[in-house]
Amino acid sequence: MKQLVRKLMVYVISLSLVRCLIKIFLFCFQSVEAFISLCSISLKFPSNTTVRSHYSTIITYSDRISLGKHVWIGRNCILGGIGGIKIGDFVRISPGVVIQTRGLEIHQSNEIPYPSKAKPICIGNGVWIASRAVILGGVTVGDYAVIGAGAIITKDVESHSIVVGSPTRCIGKVKRKTLQYELYDI
Repeated sequence: MKQLVRKLMVYVISLSLVRCLIKIFLFCFQSVEAFISLCSISLKFPSNTTVRSHYSTIITYSDRISLGKHVWIGRNCILGGIGGIKIGDFVRISPGVVIQTRGLEIHQSNEIPYPSKAKPICIGNGVWIASRAVILGGVTVGDYAVIGAGAIITKDVESHSIVVGSPTRCIGKVKRKTLQYELYDI
């Protein structure tokens, strides 16, 4: 009798867990605006691109975001794609990065600021964006650039540049040799 009760309990618990997982999965995909939410999943995009993401990554207006091959997006990232985001091949976006195409206008008067027009963001091939960096609308990041942790990018970044800080400044160049990168001073 004890074995029967144990088997019944295991069955009930398993069934409850499956139902819970189905509800979480359906919740993740019910919103048109955010397709990654509250769960850990891998999504496939056109041209053999796989984006591995985590439960707390938020991507809005996904239909306006274009991804290249082998893009990796870490946890706690926010990609606000209303103005359009183009990400090249072999791009690594570290945890906590914010890529936002729209900002706020600040007026001279006492008016409440309203959202400004969204501006597109273009990120080249082989770019590495370190943790907690922020990239704002209207920016183009050149190929093989490195954006340091916590940098706030408001202007274009040249190819092969290493930029850090707020305001950002270039501290070096990246030279590509086969599969390795070499740092050298400007």
